[in-house]
Amino acid sequence: MEFFRRAVEFAHRHHVLLVNDNPYLEISFDGVRVPSILEVDGAISLAVPDDRLGEAMNRIESVADDVT
Repeated sequence: MEFFRRAVEFAHRHHVLLVNDNPYLEISFDGVRVPSILEVDGAISLAVPDDRLGEAMNRIESVADDVT
């Protein structure tokens, strides 16, 4: 969570949108839960959690490879 806290502070300080690609958010092992960026105070106003951004990027790269 410390990394998320620092990222949210940075985003607030520099007035930028923070996008968090977290494909493992819904998966847990032995009761260990993956934290969400939205658990950090102040993140709700500037953070966008996503769980499929990497998947979309891989599709774009695959299409680009097929074209070239």
